[in-house]
Amino acid sequence: MFFIPPLGIVFGHVSRHAAKRAYRAKSGIALAGLILGYIFTAAGIIVAIAVGAAVSTIPTAVSAHPAASAQASAPAAAPTAAAPSPSQSALTGPVGTMYTVISSDGTSYDVTLQKVVDPVTGTNEFYTPDSGKRFVAAVFRITGRGGTAKDDANMLAAVNGSDEQVYQSVVDEVAGYTNFNAGDFNVSPAVSQTGAVVFAVPSGVSVASVQWSAGFGSDRSATWTVSG
Repeated sequence: MFFIPPLGIVFGHVSRHAAKRAYRAKSGIALAGLILGYIFTAAGIIVAIAVGAAVSTIPTAVSAHPAASAQASAPAAAPTAAAPSPSQSALTGPVGTMYTVISSDGTSYDVTLQKVVDPVTGTNEFYTPDSGKRFVAAVFRITGRGGTAKDDANMLAAVNGSDEQVYQSVVDEVAGYTNFNAGDFNVSPAVSQTGAVVFAVPSGVSVASVQWSAGFGSDRSATWTVSG
């Protein structure tokens, strides 16, 4: 279609030149053809330039991704499960198992239940269990991993009894063990603290497990099973 306007220009000039040589009036049709020829020729050039510029900006998938066709024809590889982090692993284990806690503020630490002392006595006559109960101490070792981690061990630890009841800590002090700093621990990377959380458990009820309820997501708790 771009060849027609130039022909209009050519024929228009030829017609006007012939009229000039024959000393006759110049044809209006020839003039109109000449004008329209110039207009459409210019428009055609502009459109051609615009189309060429647009085509040059279209990316070529094959050149941008030379391995795309090979990847499409190759069989899909079997998915490989990522190795679970400590906080994603099974959260139940025997006494001595270490769990990694990641707090909401991004700090992290390792917590290990080293042993359960059952029974344990108070430091003096002011620290005695209520009638029908005994003191049980859960001894934890806490080691910092990332940032400065601090919390209250008395609030995080609990005992699950053989009667399927959950027992929270008490503030009593027991002989031979300290309760961190009134329950509070504060550890930086590679720094450890050891302390005992004390519970008052009814006589006749054994300790089935001990749990730690911070930083495992979805309200989950790490649990240590207690044998015997």
